[in-house]
Amino acid sequence: MKARYHRKNNMREVAREIFSHFYLFTFSLFLFSCTTENYETGDGDMSYMRADFVMMHTAAAKTVDHFVTDEGETVNLQTQATVSWAEKADTLYRALAYYNNDKAAQKVEVKSLQPVYVLRPRKVEDLETEPKDDPVGLESAWMSSNGQFINLGILLMMGQPEDDKAHHIIGVVLNSETDDTITLTFDHVQGGIPEYYTQRYYVSIPVTETMQGKAVTLRLNTYQGLIEKTFSL
Repeated sequence: MKARYHRKNNMREVAREIFSHFYLFTFSLFLFSCTTENYETGDGDMSYMRADFVMMHTAAAKTVDHFVTDEGETVNLQTQATVSWAEKADTLYRALAYYNNDKAAQKVEVKSLQPVYVLRPRKVEDLETEPKDDPVGLESAWMSSNGQFINLGILLMMGQPEDDKAHHIIGVVLNSETDDTITLTFDHVQGGIPEYYTQRYYVSIPVTETMQGKAVTLRLNTYQGLIEKTFSL
């Protein structure tokens, strides 16, 4: 997985590592899916399982010492977690955390930390490549509980390409902005990837100061046609 990113030095910002616009998805890297396991209530291994969108902090490269959920809860890890894709030390990354949190025993056990890709809207004239609207699947779209992100669950069509340099490109384009409204378009280039099966990805769009108090409409071209989602911020 390759990305161009913009680093922020102020730890009070939503994230120190906010990705600018495009993420290049190669077929062989970071193919994650979200599954739900059935479990019985009680004190079994799954009794305290949670799944939260978080900002996680790396104490060292690929080493996570704590994360903060979108509900504002700080979860400190007694045993630091190793996350191969979090390559920078002392950095905040957006992630989906699956973990057991036994508060009575003050025990936290991380099961999985999966990347959530943060897409910062950019104007067309600022893009390095021509935007496109190749279709995607949309599973869900919602505002984070802390009001700092618009979250999307998207489905990309995947397959083994003949060219190992083939990749998906996704991003968010800022189309128009008034005193009351902002219009965004989800940008997707299939990039020569065959369409054999679907793969789920989660992405987050950071809510900026200029979005506050406005109606933000996000347009996505899906396999079912054009979908518009509007969020009042």
